[in-house]
Amino acid sequence: MNVSELLLHLTRRRRMYVLDDRYLTAVAFVVGFDSAFDGRPFEGFHGWVCQRVLGRHTGLSWPHVIASLEVPEALSGPCDLNGLDSDTQLRMIDQMLALIREFAEADDVSSR
Repeated sequence: MNVSELLLHLTRRRRMYVLDDRYLTAVAFVVGFDSAFDGRPFEGFHGWVCQRVLGRHTGLSWPHVIASLEVPEALSGPCDLNGLDSDTQLRMIDQMLALIREFAEADDVSSR
């Protein structure tokens, strides 16, 4: 599987790969995918997401940076992302997938 296939599966066949529609479950799948390939597919993704979303670097993890697009308080302290309503969870997943797609196209990592 490469990044393009990952995007396809998480967009069209998500429930075949993750057990629920929670944002952090989808994040765990993406992180696991990246780890399985020694971090090569998403090398530089954290810095890219920080610049793209915030316009600056931050020490927060990229999942929190992406979540802040829907839940701004994710940047300012503890935030129970799993406790959010299902519509917000799905919007955060969509945001994550859109940013992964944009990163892959910008960095041409889709075949990684």
